[in-house]
Amino acid sequence: MKHLITFLLITFCLSITGQEILLRKKTEEILAEDDFGPNKKKYVHSMLSVGFNFGLQEENVSLIRGWSSFSLGYGVRTKRRLSNTFSLGYDVRCELNQYRYRPHEGSLFQQFYSAPEPDSLLVDKLSYSSAQFAPYFRINMGKRGNHLGKYIDLSVYGELMITSSHAVKFKHPNDDQVNRSTLKTRRLKYTNKLLYGLEFRYGNSYYNVYLRYRANDLLNNKLKDDPRQPPACNAGLYLFLAR
Repeated sequence: MKHLITFLLITFCLSITGQEILLRKKTEEILAEDDFGPNKKKYVHSMLSVGFNFGLQEENVSLIRGWSSFSLGYGVRTKRRLSNTFSLGYDVRCELNQYRYRPHEGSLFQQFYSAPEPDSLLVDKLSYSSAQFAPYFRINMGKRGNHLGKYIDLSVYGELMITSSHAVKFKHPNDDQVNRSTLKTRRLKYTNKLLYGLEFRYGNSYYNVYLRYRANDLLNNKLKDDPRQPPACNAGLYLFLAR
């Protein structure tokens, strides 16, 4: 009987100890989960971006076609809350940019080939892909639950150009063998491989609208005076894939 009572007491003590360990572990998991969320201490989400490139009409800049000069991208954004009002974070993005140039005397074709633009020219476009890193400072506005709410982001970004190409397409109405032809040039030396600039965003839990300005030309007179540099402005939308 004594052995049975001793066995039961030991079993009971071990059971209590095991329950305490499991309870502590569960509590730690709950606390850890509570630190992650749209309006919690930490948050991460993915996003798609679509934007349109544009620039000011200056004498030393080749003009582009507005709606057909665009950017498409995918990225991941992290956020760390500092207080109810302020947050910090950063974006990691990959992006494709395309600039379609208008046919005129200062077109990219003429600047690139140092030749008059032929009437048979159909398409004159510059394209490049890049990787971007963009830290930001966020100002939250108004009351919100466990969601992002409304906010303003002030961001700087650095961009590494991975590939670049210039393509021109021609029509040949009087040729029996060829209807259209394309000439593509890669690894362009006149494009700057390292880019940087400023970005302003206004957003909510579902999307951001943004305005971006490439600032290289402000600090580099060689780039500023080169008419082959693409226009510096981009505006568009970030759409969140997970909230």
